[in-house]
Amino acid sequence: MKKILLTVLFLLPVLLIHAQINAIADTGDEVILYEDGTWVYVNDNEPDSSEIKLNEQEYRKSDRQIFLVKSRNHNFGIWINPREWTFEKSKANEASEFQFQKKMRTCTDYLSPKRWKSLLKT
Repeated sequence: MKKILLTVLFLLPVLLIHAQINAIADTGDEVILYEDGTWVYVNDNEPDSSEIKLNEQEYRKSDRQIFLVKSRNHNFGIWINPREWTFEKSKANEASEFQFQKKMRTCTDYLSPKRWKSLLKT
């Protein structure tokens, strides 16, 4: 019995020295951290960053989209129809640069002479 107890007491510190730490990354993935600075995913579902999927659909700008909202962070812009949309710099979080809001239509929008002229032309 003494031999077993001494063996367990001797091996216990060795097991604790080589322990690993389970952690959750800021992306929500569970990882195992090792003492040598390496880590692996717990579920081994490492995201595949070798391929970026592209949307093959072609997008066309409407003639009514006359205002270009340009990004300062990336090389792109979004064309909007200022009669239908408003925008402002985002205050919600750092991930979004702008906030877009669809304008509400009122009765006067539908009763305006310009609206009726455009409807009668079609």
